[in-house]
Amino acid sequence: MKVMAYKRKFKKGEKITSLDELACQKWIYVFDKITHNGWFMSWRFRMAQSFLQRGNLYYALPNDDMRKEDENDNI
Repeated sequence: MKVMAYKRKFKKGEKITSLDELACQKWIYVFDKITHNGWFMSWRFRMAQSFLQRGNLYYALPNDDMRKEDENDNI
């Protein structure tokens, strides 16, 4: 049986520093976990502010390796 390694679709980017930046994102990293805006947009203001102040929120950048594999699969 062949076991395939899982590759992440996103990689962790720079820290998010403001609520405006947070509100413009579709995916973010909270600590080391990828999180969709459906979750973080429902946070209470105090919780979002606390995560920002502690530096726990990061941009989720598309992983170029995954993009190349997806393009090759469509050929």
